[in-house]
Amino acid sequence: MKKQVYTRIWILLLSLFIMGCSKPTNAGPIDALVENDQTSMLQAETEQLSRWEVMDRIVENYGLNNAQGYQNEIEDRSKDTIVLLCQSESGKYTAYGFISPEYGQTGILIDNIIDGESNWNYFDDYTWTYGDSKPALSEQGEYGVTFTYTQENGSEQTVYYDTFDTGTMSVRE
Repeated sequence: MKKQVYTRIWILLLSLFIMGCSKPTNAGPIDALVENDQTSMLQAETEQLSRWEVMDRIVENYGLNNAQGYQNEIEDRSKDTIVLLCQSESGKYTAYGFISPEYGQTGILIDNIIDGESNWNYFDDYTWTYGDSKPALSEQGEYGVTFTYTQENGSEQTVYYDTFDTGTMSVRE
C-alpha cells in the first residue's frame, strides 16, 4: 500500500513539474480552462492521497485487532479510530471503518482473507455513519460480495464487489 502512495506522490510531483515547465506565455481562454481543469484534477488526487495516508496512519497506530466494535458507537470523533463494521458469515471478509479529525467517518477497509492471509482493500471515498441497520457483508458465490452500510445522509447503500484469487476487490459498475 505504501508503494502505491509513494508512486502516486511521485506522479503528482512529476505532473506539477511538467505543468510548471510547459505553461504558455500567452495563455488564452481555452488554455486557462485546461489549466484550471488540470489544477482541479491534481487537487482531487492530492486529497485522495491524503485520505489513503490517514487510513494507513490509523491502521499502523492501532492495528485491526484493536478496532472498536460497531455496537459501541464512538462518541468522541475528534481522534483517530478504527471501527469493526461487520464480517461475512464465513469470516472470509471483514469491513472496517475509519474515523479521523481530517475526514470524519470516511474510508472503508475490506479484508479479503484467502488461505489465512489478509488482503487489504481500501475504499477511501465512502462516508459512513452509525445507522439503525448494522453494516453487512454478504458473499455472492465464490467471486463476489456485497457490502451494505449507512451513508452520511442516513440512507442505506449497497455496493457489489467482484473478488479475485489475488485478494483484490473491485466495485462492479
